[in-house]
Parts: sequence; structure tokens; C-alpha cells
Amino acid sequence: MATYIILANFTEKGATNVRESVTTFRQRLEGAGATVKDLYMTQGIYDLVALAEGEELPVMTGLISLAGDAVVRTTTLRAFSSAEMEAVFARVG
Repeated sequence: MATYIILANFTEKGATNVRESVTTFRQRLEGAGATVKDLYMTQGIYDLVALAEGEELPVMTGLISLAGDAVVRTTTLRAFSSAEMEAVFARVG
């Protein structure tokens, strides 16, 4: 299963009801088959940071479903664990 770091900002619509927007964020990802491991509200350039796990298609499905709700805009990063990076380094030589 792949790990993703999702950076999100509330849209104007999402900012009008932050609690509901955070709930929607989690529901859309988990409803598509991804797992939200942690979800943080943050200060600074991003409003939310999530750590999610799942296969590519469920994660993408959840993000596209979330985009349709127009409560957040996301930037998604595929994260690689230390073990995954060691496997990459072993292949490189």
C-alpha cells in the first residue's frame, strides 16, 4: 500500500463550515477505499495536512470526489518509507 501526504487549503465554501469540511475530507477518502492515518489542522500556508494510505485508484477516486465537493484544494505527494527507499537504493546499486 502506498503512502501519501496530502496538503489542503479550504476554499471559500469550505471555510464557511470548517468542521463539516474536515469531516467531508475524511469521508471522501475513506469512502473511496483509502485510509486516513492522521489528519492535522495547521497554521501557515496549508490549512490541513493528511497522511493517507491506499492503492493509487482509491486515493485518486477520493481526491477527485473531494474536488467535486469544492471544500478544499489539494496537493498530493507520494511518500516513500525508509524501507521503500532502501529497496530503490538496492536497485540503483
